[in-house]
Amino acid sequence: MDRIADAIIRVKNAQLAKHETVRLLSSSLVFEMFEILKRLGYVKESQPHHEDGKSFLDIVLKYDKNGDPVISEFKRVSKNSRRVYASSKQIPRIANGYAATIVSTSKGVMTGKEARGMGLGGEVIAYVL
Repeated sequence: MDRIADAIIRVKNAQLAKHETVRLLSSSLVFEMFEILKRLGYVKESQPHHEDGKSFLDIVLKYDKNGDPVISEFKRVSKNSRRVYASSKQIPRIANGYAATIVSTSKGVMTGKEARGMGLGGEVIAYVL
């Protein structure tokens, strides 16, 4: 099961239904990805939660003044069937740099901008606009 794709779909569906929170199956990669999104202001809060021996991540979604979701596009780039790797110079800039690219590097999960600044490449996980 692809927990990252599952998390992205759950967030998209929760935003379409105008839910305030969404519960995701957690993994270390999902946790780090949503910590980055919280730091960048795409979500309000991400709180780890354990229940019946399973790890969950409770996400508080963020909406603008008009009630529209802050995340307008959330897309998985690298998949189980097709991994996408990029060097520091090849990390994609989506929407002229306005979107956040999430990259898994040897130094941990970070934004594409941070990875380019450190000269690191890695697996391009997703992008958020």
